[in-house]
Amino acid sequence: MQRITLITVGSLKESYWKEAQEEYLKRLSAFARVEVIVVPEVPLRSPGDREAVQHEEAKRILERIGEGTRVIALDEHGKQESSIAFAKTITRWTQHGEPLTFILGGPTGLHPDLRQRTSAMMALSQLTFTHQMARVILLEQLYRSYMITRGQAYHY
Repeated sequence: MQRITLITVGSLKESYWKEAQEEYLKRLSAFARVEVIVVPEVPLRSPGDREAVQHEEAKRILERIGEGTRVIALDEHGKQESSIAFAKTITRWTQHGEPLTFILGGPTGLHPDLRQRTSAMMALSQLTFTHQMARVILLEQLYRSYMITRGQAYHY
């Protein structure tokens, strides 16, 4: 069974995000073992602290990345794909059983050290989403990709 890890900065605060995450994790369990790892968000005290915050969050994330995994960072400057193209990409990435690790950084973005560790950078949209929303959207798109690949009636 495919292994997928989502390393994310900051916890889900509202119950509806937690419920949505649990729903998609339950749905995904038929196709993959998905683990969500939450690292604490570093508070941004002033705009001049942005790089220091990014660096500390990157350090926390890098400590949690396993060996032998393909690392994909979600980033506003990453590649955008349709759901069908994403499903094909996921299939290509997982056809040899290689584990996947998705990185969802904090509100200040990703530090260059973290960007260098990635195999790919992807963007969910040109729109900006809260990190809580982006986490749920990613999980839904992962589920959608498995349904598309299997020809299931979920994506029309």
